[in-house]
Amino acid sequence: TLQLEVRVNREQPRYEFMEPVWLELKLKNVGDQPRLVDADVLDADSLTVILKKQGKEARQLVPFRQKCTQPVTKALMPGESLYGTVLASAGLNGWDVAEPGTYTIQAAAHVGDEDVVSLPIDLRIAPPISRDEEYVAGDLFVQGPARALALGGTRFLDDANDVLQEIVERFPERRISLH
Repeated sequence: TLQLEVRVNREQPRYEFMEPVWLELKLKNVGDQPRLVDADVLDADSLTVILKKQGKEARQLVPFRQKCTQPVTKALMPGESLYGTVLASAGLNGWDVAEPGTYTIQAAAHVGDEDVVSLPIDLRIAPPISRDEEYVAGDLFVQGPARALALGGTRFLDDANDVLQEIVERFPERRISLH
């Protein structure tokens, strides 16, 4: 038997405005027999992640990249776990988790013919603290900066790098500057 746990990287699931939301995933073999799983089962393109803002339609996260590699099978022994992280804020749909409000997030890992579904988690995005922050968000909440964050940086998306550099300079005390 497999169990999927989804967490956010803090005790209080409250995020600042403009702060990217990263999910921490853990797939654990809670059974008494080894299970064969794809070693990349917790990559964004291998999961189904559903994001729902309170009062809006649910959306499926569509990651920026899809791997085209031969799957590598791993034996997950009883009590053993696999770990992964996924940027939940943005993908090919745009910024799914950006507006202030409460969101419910749930994920499913596909293991063979089985879908291992996590419990839903709730998180809250705080409103902007200034007009300046709200103004800069218009430049952040587009594809370029989202891709740079999802891929861990870029040497080629100059506009995205400029936006992220401006945020670091203007808001060094905000959590977005850490990312």
